[in-house]
Amino acid sequence: PDEFRAPFRSDLPALFLIAEQDGRTFAAEQQQNASQFSQSHSIMIQGAGHDSFMHEPEVIRRISHFLSNGTVDTDQIQLPLPPFASVSTKPSGN
Repeated sequence: PDEFRAPFRSDLPALFLIAEQDGRTFAAEQQQNASQFSQSHSIMIQGAGHDSFMHEPEVIRRISHFLSNGTVDTDQIQLPLPPFASVSTKPSGN
């Protein structure tokens, strides 16, 4: 129903983890959702896709900090690039 999609307001503290490379939940949509919470906090996670960052120790530390204190101590986390396999540029000789 339309009521489900209607804007709302909340005074509850909320933490939004926004993955820079998220192909399912775009950053602009997350920021729009965050704007509906008067006590919203957002952390942009550079180099991450949808849910790919949830095992990262730094992300877990920031979530724990928010749950303990209701605040965030950064607005951005830079994750390391994933390892990529080497690709040979030499002809295979076949």
